[in-house]
Amino acid sequence: MKRLLELGFTISMSRAGTPTDNGYAERFVGMFKLAVVEKKRYKTLGEFVKQADQWLNFYNNERPHSSLNYLSPNQFAIKNNLENISYLSINSV
Repeated sequence: MKRLLELGFTISMSRAGTPTDNGYAERFVGMFKLAVVEKKRYKTLGEFVKQADQWLNFYNNERPHSSLNYLSPNQFAIKNNLENISYLSINSV
């Protein structure tokens, strides 16, 4: 938790039992679970982390989002002169 706060993350809690408080986060977590967590059985934690990193970077750099005019989040950030992150890694948190 301390490291996340150092990186500028803000603590935010939904009300218990109300996932609709943060629909965007809930949708992302659901997609992550389907694409990575439930996709296969991993033999090691390292294997899982590698797959998670690959998916996060696909999601951020390549996957088109209809709400972003069919750009990836990173493409949208670049096009709109926003801060962009070219590579995400679970290991860096």
